[in-house]
Amino acid sequence: MEAILGALSLKIIASALLVLSFLWLIIVIIKKQNEYILRALLVCLIFLLFFIYLQQQDARKLTLSDARKKIFPEKTLQYNYHIEKGLKQQESFTRYIFDDLKPKISLSMDKTGNYFHITDVKSINSILEFLNLPKVKSGVDELASITGSRSDLNCYRWDDYPPGILIIERSLCRNKATFETYHCIVNIIITKRY
Repeated sequence: MEAILGALSLKIIASALLVLSFLWLIIVIIKKQNEYILRALLVCLIFLLFFIYLQQQDARKLTLSDARKKIFPEKTLQYNYHIEKGLKQQESFTRYIFDDLKPKISLSMDKTGNYFHITDVKSINSILEFLNLPKVKSGVDELASITGSRSDLNCYRWDDYPPGILIIERSLCRNKATFETYHCIVNIIITKRY
């Protein structure tokens, strides 16, 4: 359902509704249903104004899913975490360690069914924003699918991250209140070389 909402742009929906309202107006005029002419004109006017608004530059790429999120914004969760800083082999690192009710991430399984990749960075960026860190620009594959090493399972790496190398470690978490099992972030590590 979310994929359908993301694919439908508001411009397409407004166009369809505008065409339907004009058809209704034409039918009302042809059948001489005078009691409905004012309603049909009003509906056509509303959809026409909505369509004109969506022609503006900033609203052209607005999807139904985006509009739903603007009207009904998602509740921002507060995460408990602590920070560790240190030095290791000519590198300084900052590790953000999340306590229980760890943040959810959205993953997609690859074609082989062996690895989970990050293709949609919205969940990652919302967590980075919560930590007051810069956002990532693109998704990445699970590190083990690149290196072939079992020790890199559940890890994701961005080498082009502005503050340094960003590594995210994930796990399976369980919400004890709702008995929900989900993919979550355990650690976020940023390393800088000297």
